[in-house]
Amino acid sequence: MQASEFFHHALNNCDAFFSREFNLARQRFLDAGSDLTLSHTNKSWQLEDDLHCDTLWVGSHAAENVLVLISGTHGVEGYCGSGVQNFILQSIKQDLISLPCNTALLFIHALNPWGMKHYRRCDQDGIDLNRNFVDFSMPLPVNSGYSNYLEKLAGIQSNQRFHAIEQFAKELGQQSFDEVFSGGQYHCDWGPFYGGQQASWSNRVIEEIVNHYQLNEKCLIVLDIHSGLGPWGFGELISDHPLGSNGANFAHQLFENAVAQTLMGGSFSVSKHGLLDYRWQQMMQTHGCFLTLEFGSFGTAALFQVLLDDHLLHREKTGLSEAEIHQQAQQMLQHFCPKNSFWEQAVLFKSWQVVEQTLKKLSGSNHVIA
Repeated sequence: MQASEFFHHALNNCDAFFSREFNLARQRFLDAGSDLTLSHTNKSWQLEDDLHCDTLWVGSHAAENVLVLISGTHGVEGYCGSGVQNFILQSIKQDLISLPCNTALLFIHALNPWGMKHYRRCDQDGIDLNRNFVDFSMPLPVNSGYSNYLEKLAGIQSNQRFHAIEQFAKELGQQSFDEVFSGGQYHCDWGPFYGGQQASWSNRVIEEIVNHYQLNEKCLIVLDIHSGLGPWGFGELISDHPLGSNGANFAHQLFENAVAQTLMGGSFSVSKHGLLDYRWQQMMQTHGCFLTLEFGSFGTAALFQVLLDDHLLHREKTGLSEAEIHQQAQQMLQHFCPKNSFWEQAVLFKSWQVVEQTLKKLSGSNHVIA
């Protein structure tokens, strides 16, 4: 199949890649990785009987360069990430993506399988995995302003909450409000952006993945696929590397000005505590980078509203009706993986661009990009 034919068919049949139910998403991912002509191996980490985080390694295990694609760090966002991973695997099968010499791909599917299955952003313990990578042997970060906004917003009816969020952001400034409210908190275990009191299950799985694949010995380019923050269908490459660091420089060599740096205020995201990035950055002292590939949908205020609705509903752990749970799950799914062909097409094409550009830059290199 010619490239133009594949893209035309794929972008007009996005339902073949995007799933909106966990078991189907997992099965599609496993099927997509089962008949590759390239060398490949897989491994699963089981949380419960039907809940797994799955990994797929494509290429030589001796490869020095590894491009890592992660889905489901934020549970429900995994339906977007899983669609991307399936699309990339199909592109490999059609020879539209080629692995350079000395390069391998590692897919991590549904890092937070419980959140993905239950259409929640947190895990089974209410932990936001992307605030969980802190040193729990040390005093945890203090976010004194968070409770003030949480209390105010929790006391407002859901249909008025969107406008209240916009007003708070206007009063404090969007970036300052985002940093206070979404930057991570470690005291309110039922609220959004809770980083936990200890390493989560998924945190421990990351350690096992690093050890299993001996990733400390590799040059790593990590793309963590997220959704729900930013304008409709826009795919932003976000760097949380320290300014001037090797990771920041490596990312700029890959994508130049397409990379938005949170520490420069040039991103729809802001600096945060306990990001998954920070664990991987420990392995990128001389080369490699970690980037979040974030696909926007309905904007920041809508993101905060749907998360508050979700956490407030589940704060009452008893007495919830199936209808209430289902309705909230669908609202979460619609925000983080909208069933809209324009949005899905934008996500798939941008993902292909990013992966193709990364591998092109690595082609013929020995983990040092000229």
